[in-house]
Amino acid sequence: MKKIWLTVLAALLAVSLAGCGGSNKAETTEGNQGDGGGDIKLGVILPLSGNLALLGNEIMDAINIAADMKNKSGGINGKKIVTERADAPDPNAGSTQANRLVNTENIKMLMGTYSSGIAAASVPVAMRANATYVEVNAVADEITGQGYKYIWRNVATASMMGSNASKFAAEYIAPKLNLTPEKLKVAIIHEDSSWGTSVSNGVRTKAEEYNLNIVCDESYSSKSTDLSPLILKMTKAKPDVVIASSYIADAILLQKQAKQFDFRPKAWIGTSAGHALGDYAGSLGQDAEGIFVSDLPGIVSDNGLDKDAAQLKQEFLTAWKASHETVPSGVTFGAFCGAWTFFNDVLPQCKTFDAEEIRNIYLGLDIELGSLPDGTGVKYGQNGQNERATIVVEQWQNGALVAVWPDNYAAAQPASLPLPAYK
Repeated sequence: MKKIWLTVLAALLAVSLAGCGGSNKAETTEGNQGDGGGDIKLGVILPLSGNLALLGNEIMDAINIAADMKNKSGGINGKKIVTERADAPDPNAGSTQANRLVNTENIKMLMGTYSSGIAAASVPVAMRANATYVEVNAVADEITGQGYKYIWRNVATASMMGSNASKFAAEYIAPKLNLTPEKLKVAIIHEDSSWGTSVSNGVRTKAEEYNLNIVCDESYSSKSTDLSPLILKMTKAKPDVVIASSYIADAILLQKQAKQFDFRPKAWIGTSAGHALGDYAGSLGQDAEGIFVSDLPGIVSDNGLDKDAAQLKQEFLTAWKASHETVPSGVTFGAFCGAWTFFNDVLPQCKTFDAEEIRNIYLGLDIELGSLPDGTGVKYGQNGQNERATIVVEQWQNGALVAVWPDNYAAAQPASLPLPAYK
């Protein structure tokens, strides 16, 4: 994938062509959307540095692939989509970057954000400026629960992600272990940001509905370098299943220290984020095999897709594999699908590109499940939440993360239940 960089220096325009790389700013150009000239400008706020940068950069790549695909097919009524990258490794930076984009750069369409904490800081800035904000990843429930008019989230909420993990434990794992839900012992652990807390709330609420036996319920800091006290607490509680909400560093650390103390539950369910990244399996190797992940749908069976969605999925995968060694996660697919819907179904209908016009277009979308490459559809509520967002359960099998539940999305059958002893 190639990125074109245009920089305005005073009254002169210098154009340079660069190959794909880790730059901090994508193609930009003079002229604002809807003014009759220039191109369609989109500000993208993501953690491109810091401890969340791994997935932040993958999301940026997915958004750029969607933009490149749309541009190659003619763009938006002949205009190119160009993105301005805004690095926001923390909430303060998110607020600063949103302010720069909407008030200094006069870019009134934003996209992001991956981190719910960063989104919580950047979205209000955009709303005060009557700018559109397309959220393709941050899942904390409150993002679409504040009454904002111009926020549009295509992916499922954190509580949906958590509740799906408990549902899978009760409906699939318990019977496979010859246990009733009431007899299934569950440990709930989560990092303590707004994301981890929202996910764990969903886990807990659904677990209580199924009367799962919660034997451990603990939070921790994702910045911790020693999680052995948490491992020892779980060892003492002896859960059958661990449901964990972790970013990448802590997800890896948990497994390494679990092995160190020979803590091996019968099943381990991660909830997106760290457990869903290629670096998780790359770092842990065999110890990642059999780990389940309640996640945004990634590579799902074509049986759950219509013909156009299956073709679009292959086009995305081809573009992705051209510059990445790992397969895209559910989070990455969610970013692509959210960006593609905006580029392909919303922007072509725009005349003024103002937030109210875009709101009316979003509310009018009615795209059936299975019409996007991740198996989702599009139908937005008044709060800006996509009501056809979907959560699946995936599992690490032979170094790849594949959908295993429910059946209509499954690309493989669940395996390694119970988990084998450490080698």
